[in-house]
Amino acid sequence: GQGSDMGASRQAIEALTAGGWSAIYSALRKAYETVAAAYPTDPQRYYSIVLMSDGENNEGPSYQEFAQWHRSLPPELQNVPVFTILFGDANRGEMSGIAELTGGRLFDAQKEPLSTIFKEIRGYQ
Repeated sequence: GQGSDMGASRQAIEALTAGGWSAIYSALRKAYETVAAAYPTDPQRYYSIVLMSDGENNEGPSYQEFAQWHRSLPPELQNVPVFTILFGDANRGEMSGIAELTGGRLFDAQKEPLSTIFKEIRGYQ
């Protein structure tokens, strides 16, 4: 249910620790692979990905490589939006590009609380 989903999300977020390297596009590919595995068993479900970043991609594939890979996905996966959330020194241009490419939306956690952002994201479902 919705409550357990939000509780699990909150636990996962609280468990995160900042590191020195950000492989944003590797993480996004992994998230899409997770959706691809779940999709056949529940194709009517609304799938979305939330990407939070406080830095720039400095490891793994580039934005251009990710965009090319994304265009090669089946249509049902290309339609899975990525909602990007900016923190700290995140690259606004790339995070905005990811949201635009995938049909998601950019949010700025420096300007509004995470609780508000997650309520807005839930509104897309």
